[in-house]
Amino acid sequence: MAAKAEQRISRAYVAAPRDNTLAAHLHEAFKLLEIRFANYDHDGAEMLMFRELERELALMGFRDPRLEATFKRFDLDGV
Repeated sequence: MAAKAEQRISRAYVAAPRDNTLAAHLHEAFKLLEIRFANYDHDGAEMLMFRELERELALMGFRDPRLEATFKRFDLDGV
């Protein structure tokens, strides 16, 4: 239950670099990527499965028949 609440909070995260340095901006960018990944990783396997990505993108209105082939090109471990 706490994990779901944490996900809802995470979705509201707004990047706020502590200063205007590249390091600060990169830190915030990677923080946002971590949060987004955690929101996509529904089974908690710490791996992004195609079906999880497909579901999240579909929720945002993105559907493309080439998506699975593209995903397979970049899925290095093939799991």
